[in-house]
Amino acid sequence: MNRSVRVRGVRTVRSALAGALASGVLVGGLAFAAPAGADVTVAPAQAYRGDAAKLTFRVPDERTGAYTTRVELRLPESTPIAEVYPMSVPDWGPSTTTRPLDQALTGIHHGAVTEVTSMVTWVRTAPPAAAGGVAELVVSLGPMPEAEELVFDLTQTYSDGTQVRWSGPPGPATAGTGPAPVVALLPSSAMAPAPAGNEAGNSEVAGAGEPATDGFSNVLRIGLLLVLLVVAALGGAAVARRRHPATVTGVPALPGPPADSSDAAATTAGEPATAGDAEPAGDAARTEAAGSSRWRLRS
Repeated sequence: MNRSVRVRGVRTVRSALAGALASGVLVGGLAFAAPAGADVTVAPAQAYRGDAAKLTFRVPDERTGAYTTRVELRLPESTPIAEVYPMSVPDWGPSTTTRPLDQALTGIHHGAVTEVTSMVTWVRTAPPAAAGGVAELVVSLGPMPEAEELVFDLTQTYSDGTQVRWSGPPGPATAGTGPAPVVALLPSSAMAPAPAGNEAGNSEVAGAGEPATDGFSNVLRIGLLLVLLVVAALGGAAVARRRHPATVTGVPALPGPPADSSDAAATTAGEPATAGDAEPAGDAARTEAAGSSRWRLRS
């Protein structure tokens, strides 16, 4: 009885595991089959008011079997920008659409601007090398207006005719629409307050660099001094060798007082001379005193 219950329990657990495994495989297959969504983005996401900026719009291909053929970027009408220049991008041809202004703006390269760019259009000139790529479209523009942010309106057209408009609020993309790319505008960099103690910090930094230079100079001086000491030692050794030449072997030494003249020499009167003493011939004997020598005849 207990054995049958155990067998049924084991079979139930196996069935549950098999069902869970099959469900996981099915869900995983669906997840891999569905393309991963990506929004249109702009970088950098911040810029300074009154300054120029270089913005890169990244437009991904999200449709299977199709690729982006056209991108239209509409600039906000409420905050016009005096100068807008689309930059050269491989495989894309840009063009601009302009509109007149009621009030002239001050440009970066031009004094007064009465007509501004309202839209930049890029058209792909050749199919992409691989599917699922990302187009990076660059625009240089400025001066940035006095506003909190710039909200762009971007329309993406695919090779199968499908259009996606990126102009909605932040959040997940829906069918045919997605969040608009936004650039936050910061206070002008020229008017931004400098950090407290900036000058002191600069002086500290400048002063902090001086010890490093002095340290390096000290090391260099010490190294040169050591080299000079070694050279001087070698020169002294050479001079010493010249003053005290080495003794030549094979030549008998002349008689004379010992090297240290302060030591008293022993008297050797009456002792026979040996072959190595080199004394004068005859019956003379040598008596050595401290530091001196004299000869006398034997009686």
